[in-house]
Amino acid sequence: GNYVLDSINDFIGNDNIKLNVVFKDINGDEIVPTEAGTYTVNIKDYTFKDGTSADNYSISYGIESQTFTITPREITVSVKDILNRQYNNELITYSDAFGNYVLNSSNGFIGNDNIKLNVVFKDINGDEVTPINAGTYTVNIVNHVFSEETKDSNYTIKYQTVSEEFTIEQREITIVWGPLT
Repeated sequence: GNYVLDSINDFIGNDNIKLNVVFKDINGDEIVPTEAGTYTVNIKDYTFKDGTSADNYSISYGIESQTFTITPREITVSVKDILNRQYNNELITYSDAFGNYVLNSSNGFIGNDNIKLNVVFKDINGDEVTPINAGTYTVNIVNHVFSEETKDSNYTIKYQTVSEEFTIEQREITIVWGPLT
């Protein structure tokens, strides 16, 4: 169990108890804490481990409850590189799908939790544009949106790289003379 015994009054040998506890949220409602927040764990009662004689011990509680906090998980992300490419008259878009970022954190999202980065494209003058023609552009993070199943209070999102430069290169055209007639 998750309890600490006073070092002077420890159990002997394999004798032990199991504490039965109840968790409560800040409103006093019983819950199983799985999300970021502040909770209290209260000792409800205890049972002796098999083989432990209740006659050998007098059990008292120094503290019957303890407050603890599950802190939001910090996630650090960077905008994903857009590779340079040659002009092809096609609009460059940044993925509408979740997962359009690079995690820079050893602590990733839990389960199916995720975010979507909202971005804008800018030209070399800093004007918002739609990148289709040859030139140098940046993709810039504006903000993020949590996926529908993600509870935002469970995470703190930090941006490491908010802007990434890319180039749409001019298409090379080679003119070749054909046979003259």
